[in-house]
Amino acid sequence: MMKRSFMENIGRAASPFKLDVKIKQKLLENSDQEVETKLCLSLDQAAEEDYIVRLEIVPELLEEDQAVATKANATAKPEEPVERLRKLWANLRLCTGGQNLVSCVGHKRQRRAANDIFKGVCENHVARGNSFDGDLSKFVMRTDAPDAHYVAKEDKRYILLNFVSGQKERTVNVRFCCSNDCYPELDEEYYLSIVASLEDPFTGEVLACGSDSVMPVI
Repeated sequence: MMKRSFMENIGRAASPFKLDVKIKQKLLENSDQEVETKLCLSLDQAAEEDYIVRLEIVPELLEEDQAVATKANATAKPEEPVERLRKLWANLRLCTGGQNLVSCVGHKRQRRAANDIFKGVCENHVARGNSFDGDLSKFVMRTDAPDAHYVAKEDKRYILLNFVSGQKERTVNVRFCCSNDCYPELDEEYYLSIVASLEDPFTGEVLACGSDSVMPVI
């Protein structure tokens, strides 16, 4: 069954649902390295029946606005992804007073990645046994949700989750198998755009859409 793209669904008739998608990251207490990442899904009203949420994982080139780019050119690139997260998190706290890194790159201009970055677990992590057989080897983002179903179709990556009747919110833990440091040959950095759609599991009708962005760190 052919699925509509996120942009195609924006112009559809108004849906009774509104889907809010938020990625939250924070450094764990008493830890200098471990990062906790949560994906939070919420509807403005409880689901009327059993649905699925389709998560499309889209690598995007990180393009800083002119002011940030100028500052970045004057400083060396941090070696550790956790250090980059720490600085983004600190900047957000200075601007908003928040405790979590929420949509830290959501305001960046987006350009679709033209290569295979984050389309599969890198060779180094595969060699360390951080991947699994089947489609899981094609996913750098994983969730601890027991009902998660991973689907890889050509260059598309989807994770399907249940959203049952009466449910209004769902939060799942997310972890990453790779980061930008897995691609030392690239000067650019990429982040992941998570495009979520609430769908009827039988007809494939898209009832609501939402998206957020996350910097993959391990």
